[in-house]
Order: sequence, then structure tokens, then C-alpha cells
Amino acid sequence: MAGRGRRGRSAPARTDLVEWVSGVASLQEVAALQELRRWMEATQEIGKNVSGLLERGAGTPLLSTPLTSGWTRCASENELCQCPSKVVRFGDPVAQRWTEALSPRPTGPDSFCTRAAFREDPAPFQLKVCQCWKPSPTCPDGSPLDVSKCPGYGGYAHACLAGCQGSQGGTAPSEPGGEEGRLCSGGRAQELLWSCDLARGPSEGRPGARAEGVLEKATQEICKDRFPKFRNLLEVRLDCEFARQYETWVVQGPAGFGWLEAAYVTYVAGKKDSKYEWQATNLARSVDIFSERPLVVVVFDDEFVPPAEWHEMPNVIVYKMLPEPDTVSFNFNKLRAMVGARAVLGVELDTDQIVFAGIDQMFNSTAREVTERHPWPIMPVHWMSRDDHEGNPYRVYAFRGYNGTHTMRWGHAHPTWSFWALPFLLDTLLERLLATEGPNISFMAWRLPEARAHGLPALLEQGSLAKSARQVVPAVWMQEKTRTC
Repeated sequence: MAGRGRRGRSAPARTDLVEWVSGVASLQEVAALQELRRWMEATQEIGKNVSGLLERGAGTPLLSTPLTSGWTRCASENELCQCPSKVVRFGDPVAQRWTEALSPRPTGPDSFCTRAAFREDPAPFQLKVCQCWKPSPTCPDGSPLDVSKCPGYGGYAHACLAGCQGSQGGTAPSEPGGEEGRLCSGGRAQELLWSCDLARGPSEGRPGARAEGVLEKATQEICKDRFPKFRNLLEVRLDCEFARQYETWVVQGPAGFGWLEAAYVTYVAGKKDSKYEWQATNLARSVDIFSERPLVVVVFDDEFVPPAEWHEMPNVIVYKMLPEPDTVSFNFNKLRAMVGARAVLGVELDTDQIVFAGIDQMFNSTAREVTERHPWPIMPVHWMSRDDHEGNPYRVYAFRGYNGTHTMRWGHAHPTWSFWALPFLLDTLLERLLATEGPNISFMAWRLPEARAHGLPALLEQGSLAKSARQVVPAVWMQEKTRTC
């Protein structure tokens, strides 16, 4: 009777939960529930401690005893237990009385959690459960998996390539295609795609070939031996967990090998399960739902772990680049991500954004506006951009870093660009990096305004003749100090 009473009281709550999940719950809320369930299943001992705490009253530490390792609940008595390891025990989790299944075990991974399937009844007159043994994940060679580098925890961790290599695994430059001539062969965690010493692109006649030519000329200055600690900041590696998506969008894409025809680009760093991971996941979900284009996520540290959910999204590609110097704000990695993505057309998005239906139209507008005669990215008007006048509730956001006449509204730092804007992006990046190196530093910058008359290809053909020395002077636009990760 007591059991039926509890079941009766829980039925309305279960119905309400189902209606909420199927009706108004967001994707993030549903994912959070799934994560909570997996965590609770992996830590069944907490239930025992909670029960004891309720019986004894307050004052007892919640985790006064170590967590049970490896055993997770798979079914209540008289329900079907799904256990891939086929190692099942039957009993009372509160009293910790258990018995193992009868021998021989069922041939399949699924079996009914009934008294008849086990040697004895370890807790007569009690409603019992079955638990499945989930061994700690291991690498293909049997070595322990470094769970901290992979999505998930304990028995629920995904055996990722990074977790099966040493702390330096996959970080050294490798030849394109690997020792077997295939992308990410040999079990590498990363594949070097582009660097100052390894420039490779599609054959002539493909859209990416022209873009590769612009990139190579635009990177000549920063790739000089004069700037040894900056040239390595352009190295781009593929996270080999996303080799399938890379093959689809890049290798087999219309732009030609190494280049994306059009892509969204974002950048991220931070610890596992950080708010930045959640933000980036929400962005990835919105692109997955509302766009026909891929999303390139560029990771700028060794701590960030792409969630397992990303692996199932066919349009998410993850690249890795070296961290930027501490003397430069993390947000200037935006420029490096835009260059490293190698997109013929690109739309930059921050991780705290999401997209909606119709967003792909921005690529058409970008192709029309950012051309060989206008080789600059475009920034949208910021939604908080307002004129500075009395009574305006957004007056606090008025831009005051420039004392001259304002000729435009505050721009939102989410540029759209085509490959024609790469010289501008790289000159801007190099100037910002050099500003931290001390006084009396200059570099050769492209005279891009001349492209309006003759086009950028003609300018690039002139090489150094189309450049002039630019003295690096710390300026207002370099003072962005906020670190988002």
C-alpha cells in the first residue's frame, strides 16, 4: 500500500515534468536535466548518505563516506536492466546488501531485474534495484583515459583522442595527412592545417585558391623571422575528433581543400563545464537549427573540452590555436580566429550570441560589400548604440573615446568579412601585438585605400612597393582589457 501511495503521489509530478520538457523547456534546460541524471546515476552512494542524513538529522557531512565507484542503477525490481558490461548486481542500495546474477549469465546486455535471475534475495520484503558495473573508460591500447581532457566524467567519459595521449600529445607539428597520407591518421589528437612554414591550399580554379593567395601575401609581414614569437600564433590545428565534419565541409567542400565557402566563426577558452562552454553550446545549437552553414569554433587554450554533444552536430568544426600573450586582451583572439578559420566568407559570432532564421542571408550581403575594391570587414550597429543626449536611458553606453565629430554609430564587434579583408585583419593584429613590445617599433603595412582605385590584386602584386612604414603607437582601440575566459 505504501508503495502504491508513493507512486500515486508521484504520477502528477511526472506528468507535469513531461509536459514541461516537451512544451516549454529550452534545449539547455533539457541538457541540464540529462547531465543531472547521469551525475546522479554515477553517484548512487549520495542517495544513501541523504537517507542517513534525514534519519540522523542535521550535523552530519553529506559525503562522510566515499562514493561507490563503477556501479550505476539500471532498473528497479521487475524492470528491464540494460547493462553493456553484463555485470549486474541485485539488492538494496540503502542497506548495501547485494547478490550477483545467476550463472550462466544472459547472452545479451539486457536482462530482467527479477528475483529469479539471481542466486538469493539479499533484502527480503524490500523493493530492490539492479545496478550495472561500468568500468572506467580506457584508451584503445588499454591505458587509462585522462578524463579531464575528454567530455563526461568517470564511466560516462567519452574516450577522446586527447585523453589517450600525453600532456603534449598532438601539439607538435605534423606533416599534412600524417604518416599514412590521411587526415588525422595514427591516432593523433590534432592535425596541423596551416602555419607560416606550411601553407597549403586548393588547386587553381577553386574559390579557395584565390583566397589562399591573398592569405599568403597578407601573412608575409607577421611571418618574418623578425617576429619569431608572433609567427607561431598563426598556426591552426584541427581537433581530430571533428575530422568527419572537416572532411565534409572543407575537404569535399566547393571552395577547395583548406577553405570553407562560408562559415560562422567563434572563439573560446576556459575550464571544463565553464559558462563559456554552455554559451558556445547554445550558439552551436542555434546554428545547427537555423543555418545551412558550418560553425568553426577556435579554442585558445589546453583546458577547454568540446562537449560530446558537439561531436554529433554535423556542422561544428573545432580548430585549436596557441594562446595569445598575456599582455594582449583575450578578445583580440577574435582577429586570429577570423584569419585561422580560412573562410572565403565569414560571420564572426561571440559565444554569448545565438542566431535565428534568415541569418544565412548575411553571407550574400558580405559578398556584395567586402570586395577587392573595399577590402575591409563590416561591423553591424550595436544594439545599445545611442546618441549622447539628456533623457536617453542608454546614455551610459555612448562612445567617448573619440573627441572629433561622430560620423557613424557605435559598431558591434562582430564583423562579417570576405578573404579580401585578410590584409587589414593581419595588419591590425600585428600592430596590436607590437604595441606591447616597447617604443620605436614599426612595420610595413599595406596602403589599402589605394585598392579603391585599382583593386586589391593589383596592390598585392606590387608587394613591398605597395606598403609603407607604420609607427606603432598605443591607441584607444588597443585598450580593451576585459578577459572573457
